[in-house]
Amino acid sequence: MNCLNCGSPLSPEARFCSVCGSPAPEAAPKPRVQHTTTTAQATASYVRAATIGYSTVTCPNCSQPVSPREGSRYATCEVCGSTIDLQKNEVVVNEIHNHNETYVDNSVINFADVHDAFELSPDNGVLMGLSAALIGKAKTVDIPSGIGLRVVGDGFARNLTMLEHITIPEGVERIGVSAFANCANLKEIEFPSTINVIDSAAFENCSSLTRVVIPDGVRLGEDVFRGCTGLREAIIGNGVAGGIGAFIACESLQNVQMGSRTVVADSMFANCPSLVTVKLADDIAEIQDYAFCDCTWLATLPLPINLQRIGAAAFRNCTALRYVTLPASLRSIGTNAFENCSALGEVELAPAVQLGDGVFKNCALLTKATLGEGIERIPPSTFEGCARLVSATIPQSLTSIGVAAFKGCTSLQAVSLPSGIGRIPEEAFAGCASLRLTSARPLSVGMAAFRGCSSLQTVALTGNVSAQAFYGCRSLTAVSLDGNVHAIDDAAFMGAKQLAHINLPDHLTTIKSSAFQNCTSLREIALPASVSSIGALAFRGCEGLSRVSFDGAAAIAPDAFSNVPSLSQLEGRMGLFTSAKLGSLTHNMLGDVALTIPDYSDSRVSGLDPSLFGDKTVHVNGVPLQWASWIAAYRQPAAPATPAPQEPAPKKGLFGRLFS
Repeated sequence: MNCLNCGSPLSPEARFCSVCGSPAPEAAPKPRVQHTTTTAQATASYVRAATIGYSTVTCPNCSQPVSPREGSRYATCEVCGSTIDLQKNEVVVNEIHNHNETYVDNSVINFADVHDAFELSPDNGVLMGLSAALIGKAKTVDIPSGIGLRVVGDGFARNLTMLEHITIPEGVERIGVSAFANCANLKEIEFPSTINVIDSAAFENCSSLTRVVIPDGVRLGEDVFRGCTGLREAIIGNGVAGGIGAFIACESLQNVQMGSRTVVADSMFANCPSLVTVKLADDIAEIQDYAFCDCTWLATLPLPINLQRIGAAAFRNCTALRYVTLPASLRSIGTNAFENCSALGEVELAPAVQLGDGVFKNCALLTKATLGEGIERIPPSTFEGCARLVSATIPQSLTSIGVAAFKGCTSLQAVSLPSGIGRIPEEAFAGCASLRLTSARPLSVGMAAFRGCSSLQTVALTGNVSAQAFYGCRSLTAVSLDGNVHAIDDAAFMGAKQLAHINLPDHLTTIKSSAFQNCTSLREIALPASVSSIGALAFRGCEGLSRVSFDGAAAIAPDAFSNVPSLSQLEGRMGLFTSAKLGSLTHNMLGDVALTIPDYSDSRVSGLDPSLFGDKTVHVNGVPLQWASWIAAYRQPAAPATPAPQEPAPKKGLFGRLFS
């Protein structure tokens, strides 16, 4: 069972509605008049101070009781002539007679009897809406004072597109949710000094508003002025709180002024592309996430001297922002806070400030970055895509550099890493074509850590060399590997064209595919006994490689040494040349070949593989030999010895006499 007046659910034993006070019906026919309440309005009914029962209805125009016509869905007020449709869930007024109202050009409402113009709660404290007769007709509405009005209720004038002016009297403390939403012709609004809450979306899409002044101490709901596309100026008083998305998408907003003890809330001015002037009080401590995101005309921004936090993406896509002073009080800058601020030229970070990921990502014109002492971490993608960054001052306090931290900084030149940096992660300096690096200690490197660093010349490494770590480092001339290097991964030094020599450590076990491919200046390689496998194309295209020495018997991929035209010297023990495992290498060796075999022994020659060089001339320990013929000669068995001739035995005659 529901209340016939406001639609609220009633318990079976209820005699009166707990929301609006109307008597409970004996049965539950379809309600004649329906009003919607919200949770916030549950304590106040937005209906007239009258009772609507089975046979009695109060006139919405003059509050006089009326009776339904017999057999009809309509009731008629005999005092003012208004007609109420009872079958529909609404009140229809056909006529308005004189009730001390003042009508100016049929557009201004200022009733002496407020119940003729407005729907009020029983105690007159909450303003719900205009009289049904006036909805859609009023351009200017003066809300009366002196009646104890405290709240302009939720949805009070929502969608009233004719409304141009509204007067809110002193004493009003709250403007409710969507109270004036979509009032596209509302041109101005002045708040009373008593206001303390402007609730969510209260003026959303009021596209004709041009200026708002928010009094001190007000709490703003979400999206209060969202989409007010004609708004040009916003002045926000002291101690104003809340305001998430308050001015989002106000595309004409140019000037903002915020008083002390306020917070620049989440998305408060996001997507305000015309914003050019922002004045923030010095004691503002926080600019929250997305606060000025996509403010594409904002060129300068003096930040408060006591600012402590800048939230994530707070200035992302502020493409005109050229200069910003980060105060010494700053303690944290959120993820992507200045991402795509493509006009920003220089930044200086306060000591010990904590950075989120990608803070200055894609700041295309950033040329200089100074990181204050006390900063311990450069997070992932901090300066990624800053193509004109020339100088980055690294503090001695730094202990870690994140993934892709300087990726694509093609102009970055001298970087000196302090002793606290021992690992360079994936793509940290990838694409830094001008980089000259110095480090206080050997580095462990992640995948593609220095890929494309075409000016990098020297590096000292520890730990496994990850895939593509120095791919395309064409100026790299000196690489030092310590005993902790066990593997050189795929394409680790591929294209390092100036690398002429590299000492491989004793504990190295694996050289993977294309590890040294196209290292055209590499002259010789000494493979320690620990190397167990050499991957496909590992030394392909090493045109200058002339000497390879083996201290063991590694498994070599068939094309590991393909296209190595200068290779002519091999060094290894006899066992290395007894099978076809070197076939892929030796078949590519042109002209004379020199072999150095430290454990050479004539007794083992026959075990060598004749197919390695065919009958090519091979210098074995300096002695020229026809390889296959030499091996074949040792394999021929020795001729059998001819026995010495023997004297015939003497013939014996009868009785054993000897005779000749």
